[in-house]
Amino acid sequence: MKVVRPTGKSGRMQTRMARSAWRWATAWFAALHFAFPATAQEALPFPGRTAAVAIMPAMADAGSARVITVSGMWNNGCIPVGASSSIGFSAGETLYTVTLALPETLAPCTAAFAPYSQTVTLTPASRGRFRLLAKTSLGEYLAEAVIDVRAASDNRPRADITGVWYEPSTNGSGLTFVQSAQVADLVFGTWYVYSADGGSRWYTIQNTAWR
Repeated sequence: MKVVRPTGKSGRMQTRMARSAWRWATAWFAALHFAFPATAQEALPFPGRTAAVAIMPAMADAGSARVITVSGMWNNGCIPVGASSSIGFSAGETLYTVTLALPETLAPCTAAFAPYSQTVTLTPASRGRFRLLAKTSLGEYLAEAVIDVRAASDNRPRADITGVWYEPSTNGSGLTFVQSAQVADLVFGTWYVYSADGGSRWYTIQNTAWR
């Protein structure tokens, strides 16, 4: 079989047009092939997702295994199918990351909210308070928490109570706390007490540490 190539100005133009059409079709097919799996994972907008991080035990020493559970509601039927953990650094600080694996499928996700829960175990090697980041295998942010690693004899509080506190049912009384749990583990407080006739009395809470 003899192949006849177009000749002349008109033939060369036809050849260029055919090549251009082929390149365009190839690029379009490649873009469709690689974009479709991501589209399947993003059938509905992200605002429908919720995520909560639970750490058990809440406090433990270095070398103790911690069970991390990430759970909530997913905004489509392609819920996470697995989880893994890693350790790295962010802004010079230790960062633990829990990555939820999304299903690799070409099938469209069902347009229905679904509950999910994934668990992973990690073992911190040093003491301190470390940031824990939960994300998907596509890099989408889900939630954050703090891993508290300390000795069993360490009685520091897990929460910072710095602020102004009052009980609405107890009129004329309030408390102010300044806490330095991460440095010297000390608390300074002031208790404000006011009488019905306008009198006032303030008490200070000094040199206080958690036990």
